Amino acid sequence: MQRQIQAVIDANVMPSVIGILNKGDVKIQREAAWVVRNLTTGGTLQQTDYLVEIDVLGPLINLLAGKEA
Repeated sequence: MQRQIQAVIDANVMPSVIGILNKGDVKIQREAAWVVRNLTTGGTLQQTDYLVEIDVLGPLINLLAGKEA
């Protein structure tokens, strides 16, 4: 799984996922949250650190709190 996660990171997909978390249909935002969940539970510490570096926490917290960006 970590190789697949790295492939997603290397393909620069995560900034788009964060964009969806920021502004997207709620159903699509939930799917984006699952992407983040899967990466954090199956990825390495370095892969999780990457998410923090690209600021996934703010949009994820806003989604979980029900706030619009």
